[in-house]
Amino acid sequence: AIQRRRRSSVLAAGVRKRSSLSDQSDEGSMLPSFICPITHGVMRDPVIWSDGHSYERSALDMWIQNNTGRAEMRSPVTGESLRVEHTSMVPNYTLRKAIQENR
Repeated sequence: AIQRRRRSSVLAAGVRKRSSLSDQSDEGSMLPSFICPITHGVMRDPVIWSDGHSYERSALDMWIQNNTGRAEMRSPVTGESLRVEHTSMVPNYTLRKAIQENR
């Protein structure tokens, strides 16, 4: 059974976790690869970033905005330094479809 979850506080990146019943299924039954490493919620619009990991697009946009202008851009998952010219996002259609099929 789906349990009602409290609204999560705003993350350091300014992204609110999405956990309302109308937006997604019980996250406990979702595969770990469906969970955004920034929001810790099920992704709705997953993108692959230059570090090779998938993120929720809006969360990664906010994370990039909050980290632009620093000496170097780092991966939210690994902390590894990334070349600024290689920080484009690519839609992860396969992951999006898998998430939709499992809802």
